[in-house]
Amino acid sequence: MYRASWDSLCLILANGLIQSSARNGSDPFRVVWYKGDTTESTNYLKSDAVVIGITYTPSSEKIVTNQGIAKSPVWYAWHDHLLLVGPTPNPANLSRTTDLNSMFSDLYGAAEGDDSEPPVRFLKRYDKSATSIKDSRPWIQTGKMPRATAHSIWYHQYITYPTQALTAAILIA
Repeated sequence: MYRASWDSLCLILANGLIQSSARNGSDPFRVVWYKGDTTESTNYLKSDAVVIGITYTPSSEKIVTNQGIAKSPVWYAWHDHLLLVGPTPNPANLSRTTDLNSMFSDLYGAAEGDDSEPPVRFLKRYDKSATSIKDSRPWIQTGKMPRATAHSIWYHQYITYPTQALTAAILIA
């Protein structure tokens, strides 16, 4: 399976748009990329700042179509993959062979339990993106929602993009 970098994926998408538009007799234009989460992408489409918006969930795409924000068909291009990463000492004692929901349940138990050394910490992206919403699912499925309880010293929400969130997670580990 071919895995493209983000830059090469953008180039492929831009070339496809240019070729399709040229076949349909479009005047020359240039492609400019806007970085944004799903909410920002929807707003860019709504204001006609962009002609193509990429979201990450079929439900988001259905909404922009039903509301008339998307002016042409919507295609689901790819799936996000969520990664649960942690420090080498593994203070929550998570097993790679355990299913995701069990890992989140175990993580919750370790974080709420007796102090471990190093301490158990969890950092979640917390922005307006569909990915941020999607990565709440394991907590919901385990019936444990750390952010629904009083402030916790182990559960952190970080408003940023994935690379910056991983960098912050490294710093608080």
